[in-house]
Amino acid sequence: MPSYRPRRKVPGPRKSPGVPHSHTPTSLKTASSGSLTPLRGLTPAKALTPTPATRMPRIGFLNWGTLHNIEGSYCRELYAQFTSRAKKGEIEFVAFEPAKGPPFLPYPPMAAVAAAKLDAAVSNGIWNHDFLSEFSKLGIPAVSCDHEAAGMPFDSVVFDGIAGGERIGRELLARGHTDILFISRQRYDTGAVAGADPLIEDPTYIERRVGVQQGLLGSTAEFWPLISWVPREKQEDVVKLTLAALKRIVADMGRWPTAIVAPDLGVTVIMKKALEALGFRIPHHLSMVTFHSTSKRAEAVGIARVEYSFDAMGRPAWDLLAQRLAGARPPARRVKLAPAFVDEASLGPRRAEP
Repeated sequence: MPSYRPRRKVPGPRKSPGVPHSHTPTSLKTASSGSLTPLRGLTPAKALTPTPATRMPRIGFLNWGTLHNIEGSYCRELYAQFTSRAKKGEIEFVAFEPAKGPPFLPYPPMAAVAAAKLDAAVSNGIWNHDFLSEFSKLGIPAVSCDHEAAGMPFDSVVFDGIAGGERIGRELLARGHTDILFISRQRYDTGAVAGADPLIEDPTYIERRVGVQQGLLGSTAEFWPLISWVPREKQEDVVKLTLAALKRIVADMGRWPTAIVAPDLGVTVIMKKALEALGFRIPHHLSMVTFHSTSKRAEAVGIARVEYSFDAMGRPAWDLLAQRLAGARPPARRVKLAPAFVDEASLGPRRAEP
């Protein structure tokens, strides 16, 4: 990648980009440059010492979805790491979102990204290999958050789904559970070729499922056949299909699972309510445990979980970018963040069958 060189100083403030369209970046502009924080554990080199800049670096935020509700979304703390720096005058921040209209693809138009003349970028959960490959050709420093960009020439900061799944597996074994059912989530693959099945198991949930399986290795506990949470226009249709699949598996196995592991909090809450409506008591009849990305504030959801923090993701993401902006050119780095386990009332010891 080319070294970061500040452009010539332009007298007066940069003009405001105005009201953005769906394909136009949203800019937060500020006035002065701030200090750079080296990543913990790396030895700062001479090249990492900031030099007086003629202008602040222009950082792009490549989001996989729309920005109008990001302040209340699961990744709000990651976004805030960069908007807060823009408001303090450390960076110029440009946020992108997908263009409107069919076909909807969950990433911003490359032409808009290239036209923004960025010095560096943050990719938030964009998993499309073709998009990331095209983006890498721009030759600017970048960090991929919430997706390990294997094979790409930029850094990644991700949650350790394998470690989270293993922790759940160990917690279930410690409570005597013997029959564990995993509900995964499918999504539409925008890169599927014509005629191929467009539904695939989400890669994040594959990693979590494999982690649970690894946590059960060496035990006599059975990991049951997979149930898929398949997207449908109406949520009630998804619930009906999932419950029907559960009943078929129970009939085939000849007994009920002792615990259900769901891939995220949304699926877990919906399934818990559906099971309770059928007369099940959680955890008296069976236990439930899940994965969750949370904010700093504790979310009293009543469901046991391994928990990931987007606030914790934002700090190393910024440190990695800051080092590259200051001249560091190491090979692409991979940072994995371990989850914390939160015990709640939905996870109990193995109970008698319903």
